[in-house]
Amino acid sequence: MTTINTIEELVELLLTQPQWADELRRALLTEDLQRLPSEFRAHARRMEDILVSNQRLLENSQERLDGFQEMLGSNQERMDGIQEMLTGNQERIDSLQEMLTSNQERIDGIQEMLDSNQVLLKQLVAANANATLRMDRMEQDRSTLKNLTTRIQSEKYAPALAPELYLDFKRCLLPQELTKMAATAGLTGAQRRSFIQADLVILAGKPGADQDQPRYIAAEVSYTGAPRDTARALRNAAIITRVTRSPCEAALVSVRNDDEVDEQVGDGLLHWYHLEERELDNPDLGGN
Repeated sequence: MTTINTIEELVELLLTQPQWADELRRALLTEDLQRLPSEFRAHARRMEDILVSNQRLLENSQERLDGFQEMLGSNQERMDGIQEMLTGNQERIDSLQEMLTSNQERIDGIQEMLDSNQVLLKQLVAANANATLRMDRMEQDRSTLKNLTTRIQSEKYAPALAPELYLDFKRCLLPQELTKMAATAGLTGAQRRSFIQADLVILAGKPGADQDQPRYIAAEVSYTGAPRDTARALRNAAIITRVTRSPCEAALVSVRNDDEVDEQVGDGLLHWYHLEERELDNPDLGGN
């Protein structure tokens, strides 16, 4: 049997006999205290795991923070770039505003010029209208003068007109004779006045035929033959034929004609006596 006198001996014995240490521990310690070392080790392992997990979390957080830091840095750079762009855009906007202001001033100046030109244009239009009116009047007066000159000299062309229709010229009818014809035809008003004012009515005869059977020529005289002239000539010829019961040829004496008149002449509706321009300038040539 072993005898233990001191604590040191007890400790040395427990070191050499571990099973005794366990038995002594069970005898001296409660179950909770006995489990404490294993629980502490388990707790230590859990703490180690937690520390490792926290370390990983910290590392991940650090990585994320580093990523955030990079993102923030990149965002800062982008913000700086945006700021520079905004500054540049503001400068461009200011420049555009200056250009717009300058253009507006130019537009205002152009508008003033346009308004001034509009006034001048209206004045020019009015002046041109007056000039055109005067030119139209002058042209009308010139045409009237030409027609009047042609009509005044018309009887000089009568002897030359009849042979073109294969007739012998006798004489030109007087206004009094036309007045009697108008009365016989029952003409009134403007139609009577127009008939009596016929430019030229020629009494003619058929060569080699009965001279008691007269022939007539109803001619209108104009510098430029127009449809109104041919209408009057055809109308007067029809009236004379109805009143005298004798043939009457419609004719037109003119220097030139409208296209419509040329078609009527070409269709044989009436005869055209082509009056030369030189015959007006030199009346002595008429009828030659």
